[in-house]
Amino acid sequence: MKIKICVQILLLWIFTISFATTTWAENEPVTGYYDEQNGWLYFEWFDPDYGKQTSIYEPANKVKPTIKTSIEYEVNGENFNYNYEVTNGKNSLQAMKRIVVKHHEPIFDVKTPSPVEDWYATRYFQRDDAWVWSNIGGELTLGLQPGQTARGLSFKSKGLPDIVKCSFAGYSKRFSGPGDSDTIEIDASFEKIFVKLKEQYKEKLKNSVIKKTVGPGKLPEKFNATDFIDHLIDLKHQAQDLGWIKEEGGDGIIQALDQKLDNAKAAIARGNTRSASKILKAFIKQVEAQSCKTHDDCKKGKHLSPEAYALLKYNAEYLLENL
Repeated sequence: MKIKICVQILLLWIFTISFATTTWAENEPVTGYYDEQNGWLYFEWFDPDYGKQTSIYEPANKVKPTIKTSIEYEVNGENFNYNYEVTNGKNSLQAMKRIVVKHHEPIFDVKTPSPVEDWYATRYFQRDDAWVWSNIGGELTLGLQPGQTARGLSFKSKGLPDIVKCSFAGYSKRFSGPGDSDTIEIDASFEKIFVKLKEQYKEKLKNSVIKKTVGPGKLPEKFNATDFIDHLIDLKHQAQDLGWIKEEGGDGIIQALDQKLDNAKAAIARGNTRSASKILKAFIKQVEAQSCKTHDDCKKGKHLSPEAYALLKYNAEYLLENL
């Protein structure tokens, strides 16, 4: 009997706490929720002077970016020219404000699209591994509008082509919380609800769209042929996963590239650098034959995009030179 009474008391206590918590949450002076249809946060509260107030927090992730990259090695030089073309898709819901490309070696001689007065370029938040181009707009427009393309973004680096992250952000709707006439309680409630919702929907409220492109990779501090052939093989697999290598035509290009890389790795493991060099030269020749060098000059039937071309050709040449 005593056990039964204790259980009843415990259940009553849990119910009381639960009810109190629910009521407390419902009595918050600010209400907010995630609007699934529009992909933003919606807030509502009552201002003692101006009545019902609303606010919308829209993340800057409603752009539809595509990025095309081509890389050239300077003739009689030792630098790579990294060239980017960025398009904001026609179905984008925001004008594109910011383009960020990561780099793992220093960059220089940065170029911006024309007209240059519409753009601001600098290190991204003072970081040494990322560069940002911000479209601050001209007289009539602000940002890269849906359907528009920006050409002429580029920089130079000694870093070998590698797969790097890039991000794109749009101009979102103006966001403002409670004003000067609102109470301290409203300010505190708004902050509490805002933080809670941002944490709950953090994946949907990211302030940029993340993609991958080709940028300056970190040069090996100490060259090791075995490690570098593994890196080259990994680059080839990633390029295929990203759609930069395609098997159209059924001529076995992917299998042929894989076979050459595996054979080169086996030769390196045996210490047979002569055989490895011969295989790598054949690999580079096949890459050159099957690649588009630039996106503007890409003949039908080519299997490797300019991104895959740069990754495989220049890294294979680096490996060949250092064997």
